[in-house]
Amino acid sequence: MALRFALPVVNGRGSGLGNEMIPWAKAIIAGQALRIPALPPAWGANKRAYWRYFRSNRLDFVAHRLLRAGLPYLEFRESDLLPGRSLHDSVLAFAAREGLGDRLAYVLGFDGLWGGFDILRDARLTLLQKLLSTRHTLDNLYALSRRLRPDALHVGVHIRRGDFGSAFDPADFRARFNTAIPMDWYIAVARRIAGHFGSRVQFVVGTDGTAADIEPFTREFDCVTTLEETHRDVSDLLVLARTDLMICSISSFSCWAVFLNDSRYVWLAENLTEMGGFRSIWGYEPGQQPPDGPTARARDTNARLVGTGETLVPRGVAVDWSGSVPDDLLADLEHRVRIRRRTTDLVLYGAIPATPSVAG
Repeated sequence: MALRFALPVVNGRGSGLGNEMIPWAKAIIAGQALRIPALPPAWGANKRAYWRYFRSNRLDFVAHRLLRAGLPYLEFRESDLLPGRSLHDSVLAFAAREGLGDRLAYVLGFDGLWGGFDILRDARLTLLQKLLSTRHTLDNLYALSRRLRPDALHVGVHIRRGDFGSAFDPADFRARFNTAIPMDWYIAVARRIAGHFGSRVQFVVGTDGTAADIEPFTREFDCVTTLEETHRDVSDLLVLARTDLMICSISSFSCWAVFLNDSRYVWLAENLTEMGGFRSIWGYEPGQQPPDGPTARARDTNARLVGTGETLVPRGVAVDWSGSVPDDLLADLEHRVRIRRRTTDLVLYGAIPATPSVAG
């Protein structure tokens, strides 16, 4: 009987949901590549009690430790990634080098936040399925959907407070995660959007703060908040991941909401790192500094495209403290909200003109 497992390693009491999902996604991809079971994180060890959502045994961390102690343990590290190749292919190369195909028993561990989100794309659907199957989540999403206007443009707003500190100097936001963005920025961005769309926009606010924390925002705009729901760690993530535009906090939680979505998003410009005429969230990391790093490669590719006269259309849009959302993003959202009109949706008993016309 073969005992082979891909294991996301949980250190200490674990981290927030966003950080725990990164090694979990890596283990999922390794499990698919090697056709072995991919275990979930040891939720029982986490001080946030995520075991309640995932229906896991509270002593699962003991089982993880026993597996690592009782079976040959190997760890896949950032240095094992093949430049320009997928994590799936890199795991297969690692397995061939270590002779994993000939072993009846081993644990392949994944630790840390290295590698970024790009290497996790093959795990998106599996993670969505696992998140949707958690306790309380579908009930919360159903209740939230009842409060959303179906024809409106839905703009997700992730206002992180809780355990995040504040930077008092705008320059302090450069290349820093886990820092609370002042409410004034969220309001400035929302005013620009609401000024264009008026009653056609509805903001969906997810936060770990209190009603008082977000009151300056909810007082001014047409909002649906998730504060009425209980056990909402997962449903907050998924409702934000279903919006037409995301206004992000500087957090892995916002990154996951964006990653699980295909819509455009807004990021605080002052958080980005300058890299040879381009800006990036990730350019400050040591692993991103070498010329063959993914961010450096993206910068060089984009520079060549711009050199040929191509106009880049970034999915992620940098917006500074003024909240000035670019006109091209508003035009993109305008097209999106027009498409959402139920009366022109054939499947929803809508009707379209008998003579096709060119949209203006």
